[in-house]
Amino acid sequence: WPARDLLELRRYTIPFARRGPATTVATSRGCAHSCTFCPSQLWHHRKVRERPVGLVIEELRELSGRYGVREVHFRDDTFTGNGERVHALCDAMDAAGLDLSWRCFGSASTVSPALLKRMSASGCFQVCYGFESGVDTILRKTGKGTTVAQGVDAARWTHDAGMEVSGTFLVGLEGETEETVDQSIRFAIDNDLDYVQVNVQYSRGCPFTCEFCDIIELYGRKPRTKTNEQILAELQALYDLGYRGHVDFVDDNLIGNKKAVKQFLPELIAWQNAHGRPFELSTEASLNLADDDALLTMMQQAGFFVVFIGIESPDPDVLNATRKKQNTRRDIAASVHKVYEAGIMVIGGFIVGFDEESDQVADEIAGLIEEAAIPVAMTGLLYAL
Repeated sequence: WPARDLLELRRYTIPFARRGPATTVATSRGCAHSCTFCPSQLWHHRKVRERPVGLVIEELRELSGRYGVREVHFRDDTFTGNGERVHALCDAMDAAGLDLSWRCFGSASTVSPALLKRMSASGCFQVCYGFESGVDTILRKTGKGTTVAQGVDAARWTHDAGMEVSGTFLVGLEGETEETVDQSIRFAIDNDLDYVQVNVQYSRGCPFTCEFCDIIELYGRKPRTKTNEQILAELQALYDLGYRGHVDFVDDNLIGNKKAVKQFLPELIAWQNAHGRPFELSTEASLNLADDDALLTMMQQAGFFVVFIGIESPDPDVLNATRKKQNTRRDIAASVHKVYEAGIMVIGGFIVGFDEESDQVADEIAGLIEEAAIPVAMTGLLYAL
């Protein structure tokens, strides 16, 4: 399992965490479903590979005893996919006397009242379901393998077991209309989901050629955008439904097509101002965002308060070898501070495991985080696609 001794776990937190320190654990990899919109079948494949329960317990013992971890977020694609194994894992956690709270990802088609009650008794406090849509015809077209009725049951059973329900939804799936978007939002409201995060997507694709990234394989190097009218209509639909708050633009790289986004942002600014600025916005962009003062100013005026930037490594040799050359053409820390000056917070993404990196990589990443004053850093392990 990961060499967590290289990190000061107490300095990190995780969304939804109730008590710390908290960290993530994967007990399996792969997903048996074949959802058309999900890259998991490309990353991890459809054959589920499960770690032995005993090995998972060893890792949990180390987390609790050596690092003082009190909460675990299981990162399995579908933790509830094998009910018998979930029961066995809960039994083993109880037998080990582990004082851990935990959450996981589940599928509405794989849970039952008995399974959810067992999970709750073993410390689970939240299950996140990929509901995706409140319309059966759309779920069938995406190959999701679940129904709206199953989603309703899963949410009710999870609440009845004393746990929170979070859920993910997608807008813009095949066959989507304003009416079906309304139905999905109504599903979330009627089933009393405990959290909401709304995502929209303006563009798809990225012009860069980073060799470790699957985006250009999935969506291509030529960024394609929705029309300004289309994306504003989506925001208007959210507004008309009464939603206010955070909206995440889940673009691969919002500024991949700078010409298009510079034409869009003035209209977004005008829409926000005309509606009393109802939405706080976030997105993902490349580091060259810092080169363009006008673009930064427009993003801030449009309501963007945070941007995720893939920094990957502070080592220029690693960046060149992995074709992340756009990060070698500018001072990374200075560029991050330039984004701050525009009033936008930066979340930094890093990857550990490149062939060219040195054994000092942890210290180098930590040093860059300190120099750039990055408040939230995400570090992932490199694995073959």
